[in-house]
Amino acid sequence: MDRCIRSVPKILCDNTTMNQSKSLHVKLDKKIMVHLVAVIGTVFSACFGSGSDSFAAGKSSTEPALTSIRELIDHQQFAEALPILSGLIGRNPDATEAYALRGVCYFRQEEFERALRDFQEYFKTAKEPVPLVYHRLYGLALCQFEKFPQALEQFNIDIKREPKVWDYWFDRTQLYTVTKHYDKALADANVMVSLKPDNYRHALRARIYVAMGNYQKALEDWNEAIRQASDRRDYYDMRANCYDKLGKTELAAKDRKRRDAGLD
Repeated sequence: MDRCIRSVPKILCDNTTMNQSKSLHVKLDKKIMVHLVAVIGTVFSACFGSGSDSFAAGKSSTEPALTSIRELIDHQQFAEALPILSGLIGRNPDATEAYALRGVCYFRQEEFERALRDFQEYFKTAKEPVPLVYHRLYGLALCQFEKFPQALEQFNIDIKREPKVWDYWFDRTQLYTVTKHYDKALADANVMVSLKPDNYRHALRARIYVAMGNYQKALEDWNEAIRQASDRRDYYDMRANCYDKLGKTELAAKDRKRRDAGLD
Protein backbone atom coordinates (compact mmCIF):
# COMPACT_ATOMS: atom_id res chain seq x y z
CA MET A 1 0.00 0.00 0.00
CA ASP A 2 1.10 3.52 -0.71
CA ARG A 3 2.52 5.20 2.33
CA CYS A 4 2.27 8.85 3.29
CA ILE A 5 5.08 11.18 2.46
CA ARG A 6 5.95 14.42 4.10
CA SER A 7 4.86 16.53 1.12
CA VAL A 8 1.24 15.53 1.76
CA PRO A 9 -0.66 17.19 4.65
CA LYS A 10 -1.49 14.85 7.51
CA ILE A 11 -5.21 15.49 7.03
CA LEU A 12 -4.90 13.77 3.66
CA CYS A 13 -3.28 10.77 5.35
CA ASP A 14 -5.71 10.01 8.16
CA ASN A 15 -8.22 7.23 7.63
CA THR A 16 -9.91 7.75 11.00
CA THR A 17 -10.46 11.44 10.30
CA MET A 18 -11.80 10.56 6.87
CA ASN A 19 -14.29 8.07 8.27
CA GLN A 20 -15.49 10.42 11.00
CA SER A 21 -15.75 13.59 8.95
CA LYS A 22 -18.81 14.92 7.20
CA SER A 23 -18.99 13.96 3.57
CA LEU A 24 -19.05 16.58 0.85
CA HIS A 25 -21.35 15.95 -2.10
CA VAL A 26 -21.01 17.77 -5.40
CA LYS A 27 -23.75 17.42 -8.00
CA LEU A 28 -22.80 17.08 -11.63
CA ASP A 29 -24.96 18.64 -14.35
CA LYS A 30 -26.18 15.15 -15.35
CA LYS A 31 -27.73 14.80 -11.87
CA ILE A 32 -25.33 12.13 -10.70
CA MET A 33 -23.71 12.56 -7.31
CA VAL A 34 -19.95 12.49 -7.16
CA HIS A 35 -19.22 11.51 -3.57
CA LEU A 36 -16.25 13.44 -2.24
CA VAL A 37 -15.01 13.02 1.29
CA ALA A 38 -13.91 16.06 3.24
CA VAL A 39 -10.54 14.53 3.86
CA ILE A 40 -8.73 11.75 2.04
CA GLY A 41 -7.18 8.68 3.66
CA THR A 42 -3.76 7.18 3.76
CA VAL A 43 -4.53 5.10 0.72
CA PHE A 44 -4.31 8.20 -1.48
CA SER A 45 -0.68 8.93 -0.69
CA ALA A 46 2.09 7.97 -3.08
CA CYS A 47 4.92 5.55 -2.47
CA PHE A 48 8.25 7.33 -2.62
CA GLY A 49 11.60 5.78 -1.92
CA SER A 50 13.87 7.48 0.58
CA GLY A 51 15.51 10.52 -0.91
CA SER A 52 13.01 10.72 -3.76
CA ASP A 53 12.36 14.16 -5.19
CA SER A 54 8.77 14.74 -4.04
CA PHE A 55 8.41 18.02 -5.85
CA ALA A 56 10.29 20.00 -8.41
CA ALA A 57 12.72 22.90 -8.34
CA GLY A 58 12.77 25.16 -5.31
CA LYS A 59 12.45 22.35 -2.79
CA SER A 60 15.03 23.59 -0.31
CA SER A 61 13.85 27.20 -0.34
CA THR A 62 10.11 26.49 -0.20
CA GLU A 63 10.02 23.56 2.22
CA PRO A 64 9.72 25.63 5.46
CA ALA A 65 6.77 27.55 4.01
CA LEU A 66 5.13 24.38 2.70
CA THR A 67 5.46 22.76 6.12
CA SER A 68 3.50 25.64 7.68
CA ILE A 69 0.92 25.47 4.91
CA ARG A 70 0.41 21.74 5.46
CA GLU A 71 -0.33 22.47 9.11
CA LEU A 72 -3.03 24.96 8.07
CA ILE A 73 -4.54 22.37 5.74
CA ASP A 74 -4.41 19.79 8.53
CA HIS A 75 -6.66 22.13 10.52
CA GLN A 76 -8.88 22.73 7.47
CA GLN A 77 -7.86 26.39 7.39
CA PHE A 78 -8.05 26.55 3.61
CA ALA A 79 -8.89 30.24 3.35
CA GLU A 80 -5.84 31.08 5.44
CA ALA A 81 -3.56 28.81 3.42
CA LEU A 82 -4.61 30.18 0.03
CA PRO A 83 -2.97 33.65 0.14
CA ILE A 84 0.24 32.16 1.52
CA LEU A 85 0.34 29.62 -1.30
CA SER A 86 -0.40 32.29 -3.89
CA GLY A 87 2.39 34.45 -2.53
CA LEU A 88 4.76 31.49 -2.55
CA ILE A 89 3.89 30.67 -6.16
CA GLY A 90 4.31 34.31 -7.13
CA ARG A 91 7.83 34.38 -5.69
CA ASN A 92 8.76 30.91 -6.92
CA PRO A 93 6.68 29.70 -9.90
CA ASP A 94 8.72 26.47 -9.97
CA ALA A 95 7.46 25.37 -6.54
CA THR A 96 5.50 22.48 -8.04
CA GLU A 97 4.04 21.13 -4.79
CA ALA A 98 2.56 24.53 -3.96
CA TYR A 99 0.24 24.25 -6.98
CA ALA A 100 -1.04 20.89 -5.75
CA LEU A 101 -1.62 22.19 -2.24
CA ARG A 102 -3.43 25.25 -3.55
CA GLY A 103 -5.48 22.93 -5.75
CA VAL A 104 -6.49 20.99 -2.63
CA CYS A 105 -7.60 24.22 -0.94
CA TYR A 106 -9.60 25.39 -3.94
CA PHE A 107 -11.14 21.94 -4.29
CA ARG A 108 -12.22 21.88 -0.65
CA GLN A 109 -13.81 25.30 -1.11
CA GLU A 110 -15.62 24.01 -4.20
CA GLU A 111 -13.76 26.42 -6.49
CA PHE A 112 -13.32 23.67 -9.03
CA GLU A 113 -12.18 25.75 -11.99
CA ARG A 114 -9.28 27.17 -9.99
CA ALA A 115 -8.51 23.76 -8.53
CA LEU A 116 -8.43 22.28 -12.01
CA ARG A 117 -5.99 24.91 -13.26
CA ASP A 118 -3.66 24.33 -10.31
CA PHE A 119 -3.65 20.56 -10.71
CA GLN A 120 -2.99 20.97 -14.42
CA GLU A 121 -0.03 23.20 -13.59
CA TYR A 122 1.19 20.72 -10.99
CA PHE A 123 1.12 17.77 -13.37
CA LYS A 124 3.10 19.65 -16.01
CA THR A 125 6.30 19.22 -13.98
CA ALA A 126 5.47 16.72 -11.21
CA LYS A 127 7.54 13.56 -11.26
CA GLU A 128 5.84 10.20 -10.96
CA PRO A 129 4.96 8.58 -8.74
CA VAL A 130 3.05 11.49 -7.23
CA PRO A 131 0.64 11.19 -4.29
CA LEU A 132 -2.48 9.40 -5.47
CA VAL A 133 -4.64 11.97 -3.69
CA TYR A 134 -3.61 14.47 -6.36
CA HIS A 135 -4.56 12.11 -9.19
CA ARG A 136 -7.91 11.56 -7.48
CA LEU A 137 -8.72 15.21 -6.83
CA TYR A 138 -7.58 16.16 -10.33
CA GLY A 139 -9.88 13.50 -11.76
CA LEU A 140 -12.81 14.63 -9.64
CA ALA A 141 -12.22 18.25 -10.63
CA LEU A 142 -12.21 17.20 -14.29
CA CYS A 143 -15.58 15.50 -13.73
CA GLN A 144 -17.12 18.81 -12.67
CA PHE A 145 -16.56 20.03 -16.22
CA GLU A 146 -17.55 16.71 -17.83
CA LYS A 147 -14.01 16.04 -19.00
CA PHE A 148 -14.62 12.36 -18.47
CA PRO A 149 -11.91 10.81 -20.70
CA GLN A 150 -9.21 12.83 -18.92
CA ALA A 151 -10.72 12.01 -15.53
CA LEU A 152 -10.74 8.33 -16.42
CA GLU A 153 -6.99 8.46 -17.01
CA GLN A 154 -6.48 9.72 -13.45
CA PHE A 155 -8.78 7.11 -11.91
CA ASN A 156 -7.06 4.35 -13.90
CA ILE A 157 -3.72 5.39 -12.39
CA ASP A 158 -5.18 5.18 -8.87
CA ILE A 159 -6.65 1.71 -9.44
CA LYS A 160 -3.52 0.38 -11.11
CA ARG A 161 -1.32 1.46 -8.19
CA GLU A 162 -3.77 0.60 -5.40
CA PRO A 163 -6.30 -1.99 -6.62
CA LYS A 164 -7.39 -2.91 -3.08
CA VAL A 165 -8.68 0.58 -2.24
CA TRP A 166 -12.46 0.84 -2.63
CA ASP A 167 -12.45 4.64 -3.03
CA TYR A 168 -10.79 4.44 -6.42
CA TRP A 169 -13.27 1.86 -7.71
CA PHE A 170 -16.02 4.11 -6.36
CA ASP A 171 -14.77 7.06 -8.39
CA ARG A 172 -14.59 5.08 -11.62
CA THR A 173 -17.95 3.44 -10.95
CA GLN A 174 -19.57 6.86 -10.78
CA LEU A 175 -17.78 8.05 -13.90
CA TYR A 176 -18.99 5.03 -15.88
CA THR A 177 -22.48 5.54 -14.48
CA VAL A 178 -22.75 9.19 -15.50
CA THR A 179 -21.44 8.34 -18.98
CA LYS A 180 -23.95 5.45 -19.19
CA HIS A 181 -21.36 2.71 -19.57
CA TYR A 182 -23.42 0.54 -17.25
CA ASP A 183 -21.65 -2.77 -17.90
CA LYS A 184 -18.34 -1.21 -16.90
CA ALA A 185 -19.97 0.58 -13.98
CA LEU A 186 -21.39 -2.71 -12.71
CA ALA A 187 -18.05 -4.51 -13.04
CA ASP A 188 -16.35 -1.79 -10.98
CA ALA A 189 -19.23 -1.69 -8.50
CA ASN A 190 -18.84 -5.41 -7.87
CA VAL A 191 -15.20 -4.89 -6.92
CA MET A 192 -16.11 -1.84 -4.83
CA VAL A 193 -18.78 -3.74 -2.87
CA SER A 194 -16.41 -6.65 -2.28
CA LEU A 195 -13.93 -4.21 -0.74
CA LYS A 196 -16.46 -2.03 1.12
CA PRO A 197 -19.80 -3.81 1.55
CA ASP A 198 -21.61 -1.03 3.39
CA ASN A 199 -25.11 0.31 2.74
CA TYR A 200 -23.97 3.21 0.58
CA ARG A 201 -22.02 0.99 -1.80
CA HIS A 202 -24.94 -1.48 -2.06
CA ALA A 203 -27.26 1.45 -2.79
CA LEU A 204 -24.99 2.69 -5.56
CA ARG A 205 -24.88 -0.74 -7.18
CA ALA A 206 -28.66 -1.02 -6.85
CA ARG A 207 -29.04 2.20 -8.84
CA ILE A 208 -26.84 0.77 -11.57
CA TYR A 209 -29.00 -2.36 -11.73
CA VAL A 210 -32.09 -0.13 -12.00
CA ALA A 211 -30.50 1.77 -14.89
CA MET A 212 -29.87 -1.59 -16.57
CA GLY A 213 -33.45 -2.73 -15.96
CA ASN A 214 -32.40 -5.59 -13.66
CA TYR A 215 -34.87 -4.93 -10.86
CA GLN A 216 -34.46 -8.30 -9.15
CA LYS A 217 -30.73 -7.75 -8.61
CA ALA A 218 -31.43 -4.15 -7.59
CA LEU A 219 -33.91 -5.46 -5.02
CA GLU A 220 -31.24 -7.68 -3.49
CA ASP A 221 -28.96 -4.70 -3.00
CA TRP A 222 -31.76 -2.53 -1.59
CA ASN A 223 -32.57 -5.32 0.87
CA GLU A 224 -28.97 -5.35 2.08
CA ALA A 225 -28.75 -1.56 2.19
CA ILE A 226 -31.91 -1.41 4.32
CA ARG A 227 -30.67 -4.23 6.54
CA GLN A 228 -27.61 -2.12 7.31
CA ALA A 229 -29.32 1.28 7.44
CA SER A 230 -32.98 0.79 8.30
CA ASP A 231 -33.43 4.50 9.05
CA ARG A 232 -32.88 5.63 5.45
CA ARG A 233 -36.28 6.65 4.09
CA ASP A 234 -34.96 7.05 0.56
CA TYR A 235 -33.92 3.39 0.52
CA TYR A 236 -37.50 2.30 1.20
CA ASP A 237 -38.74 4.55 -1.57
CA MET A 238 -36.24 3.10 -4.05
CA ARG A 239 -37.05 -0.46 -3.00
CA ALA A 240 -40.75 0.30 -3.42
CA ASN A 241 -40.06 1.34 -7.00
CA CYS A 242 -38.36 -2.01 -7.61
CA TYR A 243 -41.31 -3.87 -6.12
CA ASP A 244 -43.60 -1.96 -8.50
CA LYS A 245 -41.48 -2.96 -11.48
CA LEU A 246 -41.63 -6.59 -10.34
CA GLY A 247 -45.40 -6.47 -9.89
CA LYS A 248 -45.20 -6.73 -6.09
CA THR A 249 -47.52 -3.81 -5.40
CA GLU A 250 -48.43 -4.81 -1.84
CA LEU A 251 -44.79 -4.86 -0.78
CA ALA A 252 -44.28 -1.53 -2.54
CA ALA A 253 -47.17 -0.04 -0.58
CA LYS A 254 -45.73 -1.31 2.70
CA ASP A 255 -42.37 0.31 1.96
CA ARG A 256 -44.00 3.63 1.13
CA LYS A 257 -46.02 3.41 4.33
CA ARG A 258 -42.77 2.93 6.27
CA ARG A 259 -41.28 5.89 4.46
CA ASP A 260 -44.25 8.17 5.13
CA ALA A 261 -44.74 7.02 8.74
CA GLY A 262 -41.19 7.95 9.71
CA LEU A 263 -40.12 4.29 9.83
CA ASP A 264 -42.10 3.60 13.00
